[in-house]
Amino acid sequence: MAPKLGYWKIRGLAQPIRLLLEYNGVEFDDFMYVCGPAPDFCKKSWLDEKFTLGLDFPNLPYYKDGDFSLTQSDTILRYVAESNGMGGTNPKERATLSMLNGTVDDLRWTYLRAVYSSEFEKLKPQLLSDLPNHLNQFDRYLSGRIWLSGEKVDYPDFNLYDLLDTLKALEPTCLDNYPRLKKYLTDFEALPQISAYMKSPRFMKSPYNNPIAAWGGDV
Repeated sequence: MAPKLGYWKIRGLAQPIRLLLEYNGVEFDDFMYVCGPAPDFCKKSWLDEKFTLGLDFPNLPYYKDGDFSLTQSDTILRYVAESNGMGGTNPKERATLSMLNGTVDDLRWTYLRAVYSSEFEKLKPQLLSDLPNHLNQFDRYLSGRIWLSGEKVDYPDFNLYDLLDTLKALEPTCLDNYPRLKKYLTDFEALPQISAYMKSPRFMKSPYNNPIAAWGGDV
């Protein structure tokens, strides 16, 4: 039986996992729940199943691989990587990858707190003003490297790619001063497995967020 990835019918926290699964040629059930429109934003499709799936800590996304189930997006991402020969070969490599992925998440959660806030329009200028501080770190780290992990793509790259692509949709000029990051996106999209996925009907370009978000719910 193919693994099952459960999440909302959006990119959100599941898109890096989808990209990683597709990169590794894993056939999986991309099961999507629908959040209804305003004003109720009904989540019945998920809530009806939430406590019936045998999950120890019911949440989205979840990943079911045979009789083994996981929640927490970063844990799923790392599990998929390690199940496919990625994720580092020694404690130092694994710790470095975890650090990199956590650093990506720091920026992702800054972005998410803003776009899911009712005061997004007030928060957006500060978000964009602070963005170079984060982008400079990644740009500097990628100097002399093809990927975050060096010569071989690994799971933090799938997280960073998706986040940069999302931020570019939010503010199209945000990477203009970062040719290294723009090349990073181009190189990622040129990976044969990723290129094929992006041309397939399975690929989701948008929406980025659920309808309750102030941005990205209808892009």
